[in-house]
Amino acid sequence: MPTENGVTSHALIHPGEIFGMPDINPHSNSIINWSLNAGAHNLFTISRVAAKVRHNKLQQRYGVSDPVPTFANEQWSIFVEIAKAVKSPWRSEVIYFPKKWIKQLKNPEWHEMLTYLRQIQYNSNSLQTNETLANAFDEVEKRKRLNIHYPPFALSTARNLFFIAANSACGFRPATNEESAPIKLLKEAYAKVYGLAKEGHSNAIMEPTNFNPINGSAVYYSINYPVIAEQNPQISKLRSVISLLDEVERITSAYQANLELNQNKVKLLIDVAASTKFSFYHCNSTPQTYKNILNSKHIAKEDSRFTKSHCGKVPEYSPFFKGCIKVEKKLA
Repeated sequence: MPTENGVTSHALIHPGEIFGMPDINPHSNSIINWSLNAGAHNLFTISRVAAKVRHNKLQQRYGVSDPVPTFANEQWSIFVEIAKAVKSPWRSEVIYFPKKWIKQLKNPEWHEMLTYLRQIQYNSNSLQTNETLANAFDEVEKRKRLNIHYPPFALSTARNLFFIAANSACGFRPATNEESAPIKLLKEAYAKVYGLAKEGHSNAIMEPTNFNPINGSAVYYSINYPVIAEQNPQISKLRSVISLLDEVERITSAYQANLELNQNKVKLLIDVAASTKFSFYHCNSTPQTYKNILNSKHIAKEDSRFTKSHCGKVPEYSPFFKGCIKVEKKLA
């Protein structure tokens, strides 16, 4: 989905999955535009790669035309240029079902297939546009006066954490395979050509992902990389990132405590609130300053995906870790 800061990954389709797209009328005034990408669009290195001299090495080696990236969402186009320069064989394929085949689904003998596809379509509908769920959040905000005490950006971010937990928005994880892009090629380019290995910094690349509580793998979100539909890139100038993170933690806790008691009985939200653990991290946090915010140095120790098959030390002062939230299944 195009946004003010580029493109936001709304949904991910993994190999072997079936998906459907809603009808799009090119003559309508709808503000929603969908595009399909081969691979993930929102990719970025966990280490900061804003050194002009080192970026020049990528420009010379791969013919990269883009300037040194200032923000994480500017790295994707550089990755594309690197892959094209070495004629990377990485590809993805999509099989389309023609209209003639789809019309056959109306026949009685195709009833089981039609039911299956309709369920896929239902599951793919965004919870973020569900008015019942929005009303549930609104009710908690009014009851606890959250909308008076906290800024809209913090409220929107906290809501988004629940959408991630309900698998209706994307979080991030360290890339460990080639599903989203030629990750091995990109990691090698930044380790050897850019020089992350020489600096002793990690060449891990973050990729968007869905949260799946069944496999137990955590996903991450960052205030410094706010890929949410109602994003406001100008976070309050009166608040530091850690203060804003503290507000998001307080709002999230209020949602969890009160959604479970919600009289609207929004079952999905109640289940998510009861079964999900949200952990908050910042590199400058100590138990004496913010008791509910952990120091980001713990992230790599808790999740081996940040250290497995990557060079260098995981940078606890990475912009992504300054205001990072981990979403994971709550232990019984």
